[in-house]
Amino acid sequence: MHGCSRLETLALSYADEGVVMIEHLMTDAELRRLDAAFAPGAGQRQDAIPETVRAFVREHMALTAVASAIGGGAMRLVRIVAFDKTAEANWFVPWHQDRSVALAERREAEGFGAWTSKAGVVHAEPPVSLLEQMVTLRLHLDACGEDDGPLEVAPGTHRHGRLPRGRIDALVADAPVRLCLAERGDILVMSPLLLHRSQRARRPERRRVLHLEYCSGRLAPGLAWALAPATGDRLH
Repeated sequence: MHGCSRLETLALSYADEGVVMIEHLMTDAELRRLDAAFAPGAGQRQDAIPETVRAFVREHMALTAVASAIGGGAMRLVRIVAFDKTAEANWFVPWHQDRSVALAERREAEGFGAWTSKAGVVHAEPPVSLLEQMVTLRLHLDACGEDDGPLEVAPGTHRHGRLPRGRIDALVADAPVRLCLAERGDILVMSPLLLHRSQRARRPERRRVLHLEYCSGRLAPGLAWALAPATGDRLH
């Protein structure tokens, strides 16, 4: 586990840029347990994560501690998605923010809109105030170099709130762009409001990322996260 002073430094950098990288937080044995989230050679986005993996991530105190220290609040795990980029699933995603959350069911609530369903899971865009209380950890299960379709980010753009399409184009035209290269076990911590994109891999090899979303805020009354709470967890 990283020391407090190191996490404090990372938290300051995160507040300014909306993104930091943490290296080698997990052991090889722990990473092998997380490999179980990915079917052999699957090459896809996977929302149905095995319960053994969900339980392990929930119980991994270092992950929650990092999210809480950098995000600035007591964080709860609210979503897990597995991204498996291969030669057969070599996608491109343009500049965007992660503005939707995964919910147990649709119920009208103030500030929640743009309701959709992805892989059978209900999603909605919440108030920007809730997104500002969320932190994403992207845990790399494979090394990701320049040719592997790494995430690209525009540091500092998370400070602009929810952005319309035209504003996104203007911001990335002027902002410095950073390639997020990683080794197996590295964790990219980012704000969901940070502008980011993913290019197609030039040399397609497997690039697996376990995408973990944490939140310190509460949902509107009547709403619940799609990810069932851990025993004793009463946050909604």
